[in-house]
Amino acid sequence: MKNLNESELKKNKIFFIENMLKNWGFWLCKDLNNGLGYPSKCITESMRCSSSSLSNNIPVNIEAEEIHKIYFKLKKECPKWAEVLNKHYTRELDQTAKDIAAKIKIAERTYFYYLNMARRYVEKELKQIDY
Repeated sequence: MKNLNESELKKNKIFFIENMLKNWGFWLCKDLNNGLGYPSKCITESMRCSSSSLSNNIPVNIEAEEIHKIYFKLKKECPKWAEVLNKHYTRELDQTAKDIAAKIKIAERTYFYYLNMARRYVEKELKQIDY
């Protein structure tokens, strides 16, 4: 087997983390809107269940659940980074980074800075749990 040089290892690691975050976003969207773009619950049901972070009908996905735990840890430490991470990976297909940045009232450049920092945070946390 061919040895990978340092830049190839870095690319693989970035690709792996990006895929985990996309997987988390798809997984989370299944709870938010059943993956169809429509709410899965009426407003009264949503309000009644608002105390729990996830519904019971979301499928089990261990990798996504690990990212979700990291997300909540990040949310406590750096709420803006967590907000950008969440909005980026659960966005609608027609939403651009510029749209999301405007919606949360930050500059587009700041949006990408926060996103990059959040990704680094996730990478650091995954390293600590030997993922």
